[in-house]
Formats: sequence, C-alpha cells, structure tokens
Amino acid sequence: MNSRERVLKTVRFEEPDRVPVDLGGMKASGIAVEAYLNVCRQLGIPGVPRVCDARFMTGWVEEAVLKRFNVDVVPLDLSMAAAQLSPEAQWVPRTLFSGNRVLFPPGTAIAEEADGGWNLLNADGTPSSLHMPRDGHYFDDVSFDRGDPIDPARFQPVDTLSDEVLDAMARQSKELYEGTEYALLGWGGGVCFLGLSLITDR
Repeated sequence: MNSRERVLKTVRFEEPDRVPVDLGGMKASGIAVEAYLNVCRQLGIPGVPRVCDARFMTGWVEEAVLKRFNVDVVPLDLSMAAAQLSPEAQWVPRTLFSGNRVLFPPGTAIAEEADGGWNLLNADGTPSSLHMPRDGHYFDDVSFDRGDPIDPARFQPVDTLSDEVLDAMARQSKELYEGTEYALLGWGGGVCFLGLSLITDR
C-alpha cells in the first residue's frame, strides 16, 4: 500500500496497513527549522535547510527525511507553491541567531531592529507587525500587543488569485501527483483562527 492509498483508506474510515505519518503536510504539522537542521545533522543529510514559512520559521521537509520517517503526506499550499518551484539561487540566505545558515523563500526581506531583533518586511519594503526578538525562534505578531479591538469590517480576505499563483499550483500539483505516491494536502485560502489574524488591512 502506498502513501496515497494509505491516507485515502484512513479518511474513508477503513483500516490501512499502518497509521499514516504526517510531518510538514501543513503548517500546523511542520517542524521548526532549527529542530529540522538538528534532525538532518543526526541523519547525515548535508545542505542548507529551507524555511517554508518565514513567519513561523518552519523547515521544508526534504525527500530524504520524508523517506527516513515513512512520511505519507506532502503539502500543496498556495503560499508556498511558487517558492518551491523557484531555483535555489533565488532563495535568500541568512544566518540565524544560533549561527546556523538557512534559506528563506524568494523575496523575503528582514530588517534588523535597534534591539537586535528582526522585523519581517512587507512586500513593499515597509515594516510589518511581525517581530522576532534577538535569540528568538519565530516571528511574533506584535499587533496583538496593542489591544486594538477587532473590527470585522476591516478584514480583507483574498478574493482572487493571480495567474502566476494558479500556474504554480497547477505545476506543483501535477509534479507531485504524477511523480510521487504521497498523499497531497491542499491548503490555502481557507479561514481559521490563525487565518483571521492574517487577513487584516495590513
């Protein structure tokens, strides 16, 4: 039984040959990039790890690790599809506070603040509300610290997707579906508690 068959059997409430394994199939089941780096070192897997989501500082789980831990699920995520198809030369190298090197998704820009922390910049180069304190491990959304009331009228969820994003999703889904036996977990555009915090008027 391959991974896709195993997951399909499970979601149909049928008994698979074993319990399916997920590591990074979606952001909530991901692994911190520093922890991922330690896993790779223990396994003797070389290379500079990639950060799949800069806000949460999660690592992109590579094929060697998927195979080693018999992982059954891989992500098909709107926010990551274009980056995953980009050549490594376009990824942004950076040294973490620990001294470890990682690669951030193409276009990622980070400003160092006066206190030594980092600010994750918006696409237009302006500061965002995402701050990582010096020696931190991920970005905190400090907009929550202001105590501003939630105004539903200010929410601006994405109501359209660019042709570039749709093309990236189509290409990645085709590659994963036809070239692997993994179960694909599609994600993006949905609203959850975390999603509500990310669709404000910033």
